[in-house]
Amino acid sequence: MAWTRTVAQLRADARARADMETDDGEDEFVTDSMILTWINLAITELIETIVAEAEDLTGTPGTGITVSATASTSADVDLYDLATDVFKLVGVDISNDGGTNWVNCERFPFAERNSDRVYRSRGMRYALVGDQIMFRPVPTGAVSFRYWYIPTFVPLTDVDGEGSASFDFIHGWDDWVACRVAIRCLQKQEDDTLGLERDLSQIRQRILAGCKVRDQGEPTTWADTRGMLPRSFDDEDWT
Repeated sequence: MAWTRTVAQLRADARARADMETDDGEDEFVTDSMILTWINLAITELIETIVAEAEDLTGTPGTGITVSATASTSADVDLYDLATDVFKLVGVDISNDGGTNWVNCERFPFAERNSDRVYRSRGMRYALVGDQIMFRPVPTGAVSFRYWYIPTFVPLTDVDGEGSASFDFIHGWDDWVACRVAIRCLQKQEDDTLGLERDLSQIRQRILAGCKVRDQGEPTTWADTRGMLPRSFDDEDWT
């Protein structure tokens, strides 16, 4: 499914779109270093667009969903640090048998962190608080947990000066990056960008349509979040 493109290829595509392929001075005005910065910004925009619009992130490219290592709660501790590269939290699981069997941990609104309703809830619940995850009710012992998240994008570099660093797109979605960078190139020269902006809008619509539902084998369904937690996760069953 990968559509790997190097920095050199993305740079060449962007220059071609901006009609800056000839060596007549544009390289000094719009440098390769500038274009690399714009490439990274454009990839970041692409990822954010996919994350915001995709109906099922688990089946959508560009999101790079990963899962954290298993950790455990401690008695009377309600806040736990997240990984330093968390961009978007996707879901949290808990286990009362050391990680053999997992169940979904439901989220609660932060405003209800001290409400009776949360404390009377059936099982542990969580809320995202900055770079930490908060559990309610406050744990009274050890329960295993893990979380799924989309990591932050690591910018591409050009250490070797050859533009060999690469990024995996899918189905030509690198068009977004090339077009977005080309627009910045023309803006730098104070040239007209209307045509490229129309192209970018069309590319955006194509990407949005493509990332809605990539798994055509099964229809999208609502997740049943009620009754997921077994009786063993009731408040009185904390160990």
